[in-house]
Amino acid sequence: PPHVRVARAAAMYAWARQLIGREIVARTGPLSAARLKWETALRLYGCDAESRKLIQRMLDHVSA
Repeated sequence: PPHVRVARAAAMYAWARQLIGREIVARTGPLSAARLKWETALRLYGCDAESRKLIQRMLDHVSA
């Protein structure tokens, strides 16, 4: 059923975000939850110029 596939995809996406978050923390040390969220987003979507600009603006407003 479609809802099972959607749930599985959402779980895999969450797993990937958590993995990226752990890699970022291992490289940089502890970060605030907000900073980690946007650093993770930058890793996921940073190849798109518009997304990168938006994420960078958000990073400029959060604490380490």
